Amino acid sequence: DRSVDQLSSEELREELRLSRVRLHRLVIANEFLRQIARQPSELHMMTVAVNFISRQVDAETGFIMQIDPKTGKWAIRGRFGAILD
Repeated sequence: DRSVDQLSSEELREELRLSRVRLHRLVIANEFLRQIARQPSELHMMTVAVNFISRQVDAETGFIMQIDPKTGKWAIRGRFGAILD
């Protein structure tokens, strides 16, 4: 790796762009973890998670499914939008 003073202005602009992308991703990850960490139950955490992710990708609907350990069947654990059971 070269030092910053050895990079061309185009390379510096690209490094800055990549740094901004990485920072944006870290901000999103931090906010996601902050929101799910304070949830009182797994069900609330899943609902908050799917809502957060759906907003990030501009989804109209979304859901998280998990196998119910009691029944062995798939069950919706978090939902966003008009998802039916």
